[in-house]
Amino acid sequence: MKLLQDQALVVVLAKAIKRAVYVMCLVLFIMYIFAVAGVLYFGEQATGDTEHWGDLGSALLTVFGLITVSFTEASAITCNVYLENITI
Repeated sequence: MKLLQDQALVVVLAKAIKRAVYVMCLVLFIMYIFAVAGVLYFGEQATGDTEHWGDLGSALLTVFGLITVSFTEASAITCNVYLENITI
């Protein structure tokens, strides 16, 4: 009986890990989309923030930092650069 319980536990854990991997892939895909958008909108050489949004790698790190709320410097710089370039 113990063997059947252990086997059921392993099966349930395998299904949970599979679903967690799907969720992680979805989150990474969404982060990739936002990183590409950030490079396009904020990564311009002349007026943008090339330190955080200059290439895709730094943009992915910036998006990760913004999602985990541990990277407030990048958000402040990005907002300031964006607001300076708005013309009404």
